[in-house]
Amino acid sequence: MVVNTVGEKTVAVAGATGRTGSKVVVELLDKGVNVVALVRDLKKADTTLPSTYGTRLTIRKVDLGSDKEVSKALKDCDAAIWCATGFSDSPGIPFLDKIIRILGLALAPKQSLDIIGIQAIAKGLMENNINGSNNSDTTPQIVMLSSAGVTRPKWNDEKKSLFKGSADIPIGACMI
Repeated sequence: MVVNTVGEKTVAVAGATGRTGSKVVVELLDKGVNVVALVRDLKKADTTLPSTYGTRLTIRKVDLGSDKEVSKALKDCDAAIWCATGFSDSPGIPFLDKIIRILGLALAPKQSLDIIGIQAIAKGLMENNINGSNNSDTTPQIVMLSSAGVTRPKWNDEKKSLFKGSADIPIGACMI
């Protein structure tokens, strides 16, 4: 359970067990922020995330490609930091298509988890804000961390065409 008293902030961290995400979790906790770690693998979370922060760290297993799971996982969160990466089966695939893919009779198209998950996070934060399940009067905030500065310059033209819009975002430091 997330304990969020007036004035305290609770931030969800997607990809909390990764190289960047685990550092973000510790930094937030060290600054007195409550953290909800959104993870795929609870065993990895147990070995990666610190256990010394008591109730200020909540770990929730969630499929970042599922609007419903993400919205539920964001209950009581004021903001989110996206540190996740990867690819996910497209949501809403008909059952028969899933069976065919499992049998290997068709190649499953993959979609960037960033595309699916960030939309789910934004939607979930807004729903929780509108429904009053967080303790904030402010519009929820999302920060996206990316390894694009390292990986994107190496993309070939074919990959850039798959991620129109993402391939054109300038890479640089941003101070808010």
